[in-house]
Amino acid sequence: MTDTERRCPVGNLAVEYNPFAEPQLSEPFAIWEQARQQCPVFYSEQLGAWVVTRYDDVVEVLGDYQTFSSVGASRGFSELTPEAQAVLATVPPPSQTDVVPTDPPRHTKMRRFIQLSFLPKRIADLEPRIRTIANELIDTIEPQGHCDFYRDFAYLYPLSVVTSLVGIPAQDLPRIKHWVECSLSLKWGRLDPAAQLAAAEGRKEYFEYLAEFVSARRDDDDDSFVAALVAHSKQSDDPLTETELVGQISTLMSAGHETTANFLTLSMDAFLTDRAIWETIVADPSRIPSVIEESLRLNGPVQSLWRTTTHDSALAGVDIPAGARISALTASGNRDDAMFEDAAAFDLDRDNTRKHIAFGRGIHSCAGSNLARMEVRIALEILSQRLPSLRRAQGGPLQFAPSALQRAPKALRLTWN
Repeated sequence: MTDTERRCPVGNLAVEYNPFAEPQLSEPFAIWEQARQQCPVFYSEQLGAWVVTRYDDVVEVLGDYQTFSSVGASRGFSELTPEAQAVLATVPPPSQTDVVPTDPPRHTKMRRFIQLSFLPKRIADLEPRIRTIANELIDTIEPQGHCDFYRDFAYLYPLSVVTSLVGIPAQDLPRIKHWVECSLSLKWGRLDPAAQLAAAEGRKEYFEYLAEFVSARRDDDDDSFVAALVAHSKQSDDPLTETELVGQISTLMSAGHETTANFLTLSMDAFLTDRAIWETIVADPSRIPSVIEESLRLNGPVQSLWRTTTHDSALAGVDIPAGARISALTASGNRDDAMFEDAAAFDLDRDNTRKHIAFGRGIHSCAGSNLARMEVRIALEILSQRLPSLRRAQGGPLQFAPSALQRAPKALRLTWN
C-alpha cells in the first residue's frame, strides 16, 4: 500500500482534492459529500493538510484549542520569494498583531479588546448609520438599471460600515480594500513571484497607514473606537502594545467586511437563481432573519478554518501526527446530512438551522457575528423594498478567486426595472 493510499484509503482524495482549481473552486460540494461519506478525514497533498469534513469532527477540532491550535495555522500556501520576504521583514508578522493565530492566554487578552467594537449598545447605535450607507449606495446604482452587485454594493457596504466604526476617512476606502486583499492573498491564496511582491508591499503600506492612524487618534477624547480601545488598554493590567493596537484595527477592518461582502454576494446569487426565496423576502420581510440563518448554513462564505495539532491525535479513527496542519471544513459540516436532514436543501422551517458553524465554534467564534447579521438584515430589507425586481443578468455561474479560507466571488451582475 502506498503512502497516499494509507492517508486516504477510499478513492483518491489525497490527490484529487484541490480547492484552488476548477471545478472544485466554484463547486466544491460534490467532493465534500464524497469525503463525508467515504473518507471524512483525509490528507490533501495540494494543501499539505488534513481535511476534516463532517460536522461533529469539525466541532471537535474547533472546540479543543489545546490539541488543535491556531498558532502557526495562518501561514501561506506559496513559498515566498526572497524579495517578498525582505519586504515583509520590515513590518511585524501576523503572530504579533492578529488575534486569529493565537491561543490563550494571549488570545484571551487580544479578544477581550476586539470585543469592545461589538458591544450591544455600540452595534445598536450603528443601525441608523448602516441604513444610511445602504440607501446611499442604492441611490448611486438605482438609476443605472444594472450593476455589478459585488463591486457596487456588497463590498462597499460593509467596508463603509467598518471604516465608519473605526473612524477612517471615506476617501481612503479604495486603498483599504486593496491592502486588505493583499494581506488575505498572502495568507490564503497562491501567488506568482510578481504578485507576492506586490501583495507584500501592500501589506507593508497597510501596516504603516494604520500605525499612523492609531498614533494620530490615540489621544482623542471622544467615543470613537480607537479612543475607547486605548482607554481600556490603559486601564488594563496588561495593556496593548503599539503593534497590538494596530493589529486590533487591522483585524477589525479585515474580518469586518470581507466575509460580509462575500456572504451578501453568495446569498443574492442563490436568491435570484431560486427566485422563490427572493419573492419570500419581498412579500414578507419578517422572514429575513430565518433566511439569513439558513443561508449562513448553506452558503456561508468561510469554507475552512485552520489549525495545527500540538501532539499526536486522532479524528474519525484517523491518526494525525503532531505538527500537522488541519483544514476544518465548516462549510462541509454545515451540509452534513447526519446533522441537518436533507442538508443540501434550503429549508426555512428547519428546526436546528442555528446550530450551523458558519461563524465557527469555541473561543475563536466570530466576535462580529451580530454586526454581520444586522448588516445583512438591513441590506435585504432595503434591497427588497427598493429593488424588488432584481434579477441576474445573462451570464454563467459565479467566478471565484482562489482561496483556502473563503468562497470569494469576483462579480455578480444584476439588473432591474
